[in-house]
Amino acid sequence: MTTPAQGSELPGLWRLQVLGHVTLVHGAEVLPLFQKGLALVTYLVLEGQPHHREHLAELLWGTPDALGNLRVELLRLRRRGMTLLPPRQPMLALRCRTDLDDWEATPDHFASESELLEWLSVLRGLPLSGLEDLGTPAFGDWLDAQRSALLDRVEARLRRAASALAARRDREGVRLVAARAEALGLELGVSLEAPESAAPLPPAAVLWPDQHAQWREVLAGAQERPQLVLLRGEAGTRRLMLAALTQGTPWQTVKVHAENGAALCQMALKLQLRRVAGGNGPTPPPARRADSDSLLELAELLGSIPVPLLLVLHDPSPEDPWWTPLVSLALDLPGPLVVVVTAPTPGPATDRALAPLLRRVAGPRLHIISLPPLGVEEVSGMLRERLPERTPALEQDILAMRLTQCSEGSLPYVQALLERTPPAPDYRLPAPVSEVLLSTLTSRTPAERRALAQLAQVYGPVTPDLAAALLGDAAGEALALGVRLGLLVPVAATERLTLPALGVRTPDGAAALAFAHELTRCALAASLPAGDREALRRVLARALLPTDPARSLLYARRVGDRVLEARARAALPPWRALPQGEGLGPRPQDVPPPPREEHPRHEQHTPGGYRLISECGVLRVLRRGPPGPAPLLTLTWGAQAPCSVTLRLDLAPPPPSADTWPPPFALGLRAATGPRQVYAAGAVPPHEEGGVLHVFGGILPLGRWVRLSLPGPLTELSVRGGQVALTLAGAGITARTLSTN
Repeated sequence: MTTPAQGSELPGLWRLQVLGHVTLVHGAEVLPLFQKGLALVTYLVLEGQPHHREHLAELLWGTPDALGNLRVELLRLRRRGMTLLPPRQPMLALRCRTDLDDWEATPDHFASESELLEWLSVLRGLPLSGLEDLGTPAFGDWLDAQRSALLDRVEARLRRAASALAARRDREGVRLVAARAEALGLELGVSLEAPESAAPLPPAAVLWPDQHAQWREVLAGAQERPQLVLLRGEAGTRRLMLAALTQGTPWQTVKVHAENGAALCQMALKLQLRRVAGGNGPTPPPARRADSDSLLELAELLGSIPVPLLLVLHDPSPEDPWWTPLVSLALDLPGPLVVVVTAPTPGPATDRALAPLLRRVAGPRLHIISLPPLGVEEVSGMLRERLPERTPALEQDILAMRLTQCSEGSLPYVQALLERTPPAPDYRLPAPVSEVLLSTLTSRTPAERRALAQLAQVYGPVTPDLAAALLGDAAGEALALGVRLGLLVPVAATERLTLPALGVRTPDGAAALAFAHELTRCALAASLPAGDREALRRVLARALLPTDPARSLLYARRVGDRVLEARARAALPPWRALPQGEGLGPRPQDVPPPPREEHPRHEQHTPGGYRLISECGVLRVLRRGPPGPAPLLTLTWGAQAPCSVTLRLDLAPPPPSADTWPPPFALGLRAATGPRQVYAAGAVPPHEEGGVLHVFGGILPLGRWVRLSLPGPLTELSVRGGQVALTLAGAGITARTLSTN
């Protein structure tokens, strides 16, 4: 074979995947190749012309026995079916389809959002991943040049798709394409103004005023000396804040996903910095540098940037701190420069590892900025633009509560709900929200993502035994990964908080884990095919039967297993006769809304999924939880307890039934060591749970301010529900009201 025309093109069943991790595919089968063989095939395919054996041997090995190594590798490839690399031919060439060719050829007329997401899913990392540190420095230089060329092709194709979607006024489509481009460090320059019917998004200074002011102080300080910021929050909110900081300013932004590893991220940074530097950057070295020199090259590029720069490292891992020397070097450069390290909402990995690591690197120049999920007040402000001008304040506040509960305060989710006419809760997770939620897992292996998705099929606590029933021997590793990523947190059957400080502590030794956020669990669970989800539900129905018949019954119903349904129902505690009358608790009395009090918002999110927001003189209790039994939330007082509580219930758990145990309720009142008087959407049978007698207190009206008064001081308020939206007011509920009573 001396030229490509002499038969160097592989049949159509062969395809080289160059987007993300390099693999060779024959039909539907991925061929396991040695790394040198994969590098050889990739070089020949992308070069598209014949090369002499001596050149290839020198490029990939560069040793005295390089030709012998090449012959061995060619023999291995021929045994894999690649007969178009024959022996004793001095010139070698190879051509076959690549996934980039197929991806570029896809028409722009995406029939649906899911079709667009499937097209974008091919882009899971930088092109030609996995070939780093192979071959000689000359091969490394070739790899860098090829990756840059492939990224140019990807950027051009994404720009074309975004332009076509913008022409169709498909704002969500443009947003999805732009988000994937951003993950690769690409700039499309395509935008789509929101249609007139959509609610304008408030600026970051309105949604997070304190954090925005802190940002401005950081940027001012960076004019004198580089600063380091740990930015924590949801991916969508982090992007909004960063965009707000640079819009209309000379600040430029360079972003990489640091969890992709040192080699890929350093290359991505070099490509982006050279674009920003233009002709001001240093001359690229003639030969590929070692790892330590690569960091020095990045420092040279950073020092050559002629404009103020935000260097953003998304989601770096404290377990692989390759990026810390880069941050340290950047902080020693002359300003103006801000290094931004982003992380999800505070969790174990962020609080215990990442922040201390950054503090050791930056000292007093470290600034920690947390962007909390949207609260009811922020959602209410966004909602105001979408409701008729004379909408009563109570009606608007109730709808804001429902939207905040449904969305868990996720900015992209709230935006999607506000675009409805009229705005309304919808518990189906929008595709763009799932895309944002799962974006932090793109660097995990397919096996790791699948294991987490399997665990996400569990409604409620995940015990080691339950995980083993789903994953077998891989359960321990999957649980550890979930904890390490902050997806899974220890959870107890009862969660206790003290008012008004909202301090919470999970008891030591809690064996069960739960997903920290229901939205993340939903997104992960939906990533599995429907057939796989059905099979896992059958496993869960059987595994839960001995210990948790209520959840077993839930899964048995979903899969239509009548035998398991009957067995689970028989294992439930006996359903005692329902009480007659209106209940034993104090009757709710209608009252006017409590006066609004201005004080800073304070928030607590419990491991069991309850979100408590103290603001404006009231305490909001929200939960969006999975189906099935919910943990018990109890609120006690750190100081003198009141004799009454003012409240408004906007969303209550469903009425108790014999199939749900323990019964859910919207509010429980307890004085001293007496029984817990529970208010629910229906009568609750008397029962004992956790050593406390539960009696039916009554039914609370929805959407009305009422007061419950007891003859003596309250010692405890409690809630148990999967879906809850409750507002509490009165003495001792919030810090401000405590100080004024």
